Amino acid sequence: MFSTELAPYKFRPRIWLKAFWRDCTALPIKEARSLESTLSARGYESLGVHEDLKAGEMRSPYWDAFDQTQAGDELFAYFSGHGGEEGLCGTDYGILSHGEVNKMLTWGADDGKHVKFVADACHSGAGAQLVREERANKLKDEGNSVVDQVYMQGFDIVQGYKAQLLDLVHQRKDVIADVQAQLDELDGRIASDPSVELIELRKSLFRQRRALAEPFNRKADALWASMLPTLKGMAVATWIDWPPVTIDNYLSLGSQIDYLDDLANATMKPVDDRK
Repeated sequence: MFSTELAPYKFRPRIWLKAFWRDCTALPIKEARSLESTLSARGYESLGVHEDLKAGEMRSPYWDAFDQTQAGDELFAYFSGHGGEEGLCGTDYGILSHGEVNKMLTWGADDGKHVKFVADACHSGAGAQLVREERANKLKDEGNSVVDQVYMQGFDIVQGYKAQLLDLVHQRKDVIADVQAQLDELDGRIASDPSVELIELRKSLFRQRRALAEPFNRKADALWASMLPTLKGMAVATWIDWPPVTIDNYLSLGSQIDYLDDLANATMKPVDDRK
């Protein structure tokens, strides 16, 4: 069963919106209530709870919350549940598209509201990237000062770096796909029959996967090393990471891509703050 809960919180002069689209399992419900309790303890006033929303019903609570805010207010939305390549799922497994989420967030930002949206769902990165790119394009069109142009050039550099790393991720995924499929099937068998033979076979397949992935990992390490001087300079300029040498601690492709997303957001922030 799939459940949807929407719980906005209000704290003058800011308004926070907390939304849950979650599976009816113990942990997500516990986390939802825990966050609700934490925010309430810090002085946030609940604006109501909406449960079991279908995709078509998920829109109005967001728009209602936007209508209740003014320029300078801060909105925080949290989504936890199922997601697809096209967007976030309601109880009917219909879709609230990434494009529509982007439309709401962009409208709020253009209206002077400070909007944050966190989605704990599969494919949520696609939605975040869409919002980021759309906002960047708008800022580029509106940016007039030399400083704004420099920051947005930095954004393009970071996005280019991310594209290079993602290309390696996709290449690696394609190469190890057959072995990974065998591992996934074997894990299912081991769950019901954890025999020594199956476990040894899994170890062998794991070594094969690691050997296939290793050339791409080495390329990624070399690519990241070549990016570091520029990234450290940008970290100083945006104050996202101080001291900037901590960037050397990002060793996996996933953590490196996450860092680039944070840095891309940081390059836009000074331009966005002046709008």
